[in-house]
Amino acid sequence: MLTEYTVLITDVLNTPYGKLILIVLIFLAGLGMSLVPETVATILPRLAGHIYKRIYFAIGMTASIIVVGVLGSWILGPYSIGGAAYIIWAVLLVAVALQAFEWVAFIHPAPLRTREDRRVERRGTPRQRTMAIIRQGLLVGLLWRYDRLPIYVWLVATIAIAGWKLASVLIISFIIGYLIPVFWLTNRLERLARLVTRPNYRTGIFWFKRLMGTVMVLEALYFLGLLITYY
Repeated sequence: MLTEYTVLITDVLNTPYGKLILIVLIFLAGLGMSLVPETVATILPRLAGHIYKRIYFAIGMTASIIVVGVLGSWILGPYSIGGAAYIIWAVLLVAVALQAFEWVAFIHPAPLRTREDRRVERRGTPRQRTMAIIRQGLLVGLLWRYDRLPIYVWLVATIAIAGWKLASVLIISFIIGYLIPVFWLTNRLERLARLVTRPNYRTGIFWFKRLMGTVMVLEALYFLGLLITYY
């Protein structure tokens, strides 16, 4: 049964519609990850104000995610380590799926930034403020915290297996999905306040995490099927 499942998914992904579905799914993952409580509480409020903050944040985040994606696909992809890549990513996906389901917590919620960090962004020189925002964008792509860890692992796993030609499109799709709410919600903080105070906000995040956890488990099974079927 696992073999039939693997062949079916492979056939679907080899079609233009299958690739489009994957690209849209990655886009929605980026969109959802910019709305999880961790992002809303610790990142978005710091980007309110002049648009230069969001631009420099986007530069830093884009650079770090590209680095993570390239390194992940190069070091832990099947072209580098063969069939072991499917085992590694399948195990990691099952592990982070448990965190997406909120059954375990490999990384606990991160504490808020210190007052000194915020003081640099408010009162530092223009260069200091710019570097602080770029640094924040870099850290968003390099440090995988509680809410974002499962989605980042899923993103890198998908990129590592997809091959660089498709992976480059997936990275772009994810970044665009992530940055749309960032630019929209931080233009006016009342938009952010309206979002988090809606009764269905937590419900939406709850089901988003469950959906992503389910996708991770299905992808882990697919990776194991690839190992069994083709190696």
